[in-house]
Amino acid sequence: MSQDTIDQMDDASAREQFPAREQAVLRLAEQVTTDAKRFSDELWAELSAFFEPAEVMELVAVAGLFNFFNRFNDALQIEITKPGWPGDEEPGKRTKNKEQRTTENLEPRT
Repeated sequence: MSQDTIDQMDDASAREQFPAREQAVLRLAEQVTTDAKRFSDELWAELSAFFEPAEVMELVAVAGLFNFFNRFNDALQIEITKPGWPGDEEPGKRTKNKEQRTTENLEPRT
C-alpha cells in the first residue's frame, strides 16, 4: 500500500478502491478506534458475511491492541521508530553481519 493511499484513508471515497471485505475491516477498525461502545448490529452483520465470529473477535482484538500501543506511546511521548534493525545505518536495510548488532545498538536513543 502506498503512502499516498494511507494518507487518503480519512476520505471514505478513497476506500472504495478496496474489496468489500477490506472495506468492512476498515469500518471495524475505525469504529473500534473512535467509539467501541457503538459497535452496531449492522457492522457485525456486514463482517459476518466475510468472517466467522472468532475471526471478527480477532480483528477487534488487533484493532484494540494497536489502539493501546498508540495511546501508550502517546502518553509516554515515545517517538515512532524507523523501519529496520537497531543500529542499521539506513532504514529498511539490514546489517548483514549478525556480530555487528550488539547490545550497544539496542540502547535507547536520547
